[in-house]
Amino acid sequence: MGVEINRIDGRGKKVLFLLGFGMNFDQPGTKWLMDRFDEREIDTTFVSLPVEFHDYKKELIDPCKNLLTVGDYEAIVGFSLGGLAGAHLTGVKRRIFISPFWRVNSRWLNIWTKIVVHGMARFRIRLVPRKFNLSDAGYHAVEEDLVGIPQFLDPRAIEEMAKAQEGLPPPEKGDAGIYCPDDMIIDPSLVEKRVKEAYRYNGGHMFHLVKDRERNMEVLYKYLEV
Repeated sequence: MGVEINRIDGRGKKVLFLLGFGMNFDQPGTKWLMDRFDEREIDTTFVSLPVEFHDYKKELIDPCKNLLTVGDYEAIVGFSLGGLAGAHLTGVKRRIFISPFWRVNSRWLNIWTKIVVHGMARFRIRLVPRKFNLSDAGYHAVEEDLVGIPQFLDPRAIEEMAKAQEGLPPPEKGDAGIYCPDDMIIDPSLVEKRVKEAYRYNGGHMFHLVKDRERNMEVLYKYLEV
């Protein structure tokens, strides 16, 4: 399955919002997030990315580039995997990266993990258990917010994400970041290394599910200047 989109028609700035791995439009957290954009009348195209892919450029980056071409967007917001995809996109005034999946948290990384993932990648079956649960997501997370995030990941997709991380283009002048310094999914240290303007929040990987999510949204609005 490829990318899926859901639009909010508004009178404000045109924004392309790339959602995180496994996020879909049926999850309570995604609905809450979209409602906040609707309240502010921000003209937004939300993009749900596939969880299985065998070529990150063709299956993630290129479809998003096509949306940019026809949409005349002023800003890109990328959350987690969407932040990884968004880093490969250019041509907008403002890019905002939220908990971007630019590098894996160190708890995931060891030599055996790399060997196993590389060895299984050619089989294209979900064998790698996810290291993500409700406590990693945030205070407001419920089980329905995890529906769509596979219990086991496709090693080929993991390898493709690693390629996208290794091939990150240079940051751009208008980039900003929102992240949790205690995030257990990504490597938070890379955010401040790549963006000059960064806001820290507490509580978990998913900025829209943590206790202070209203404050996080206000920061996001400020970055979008709406």
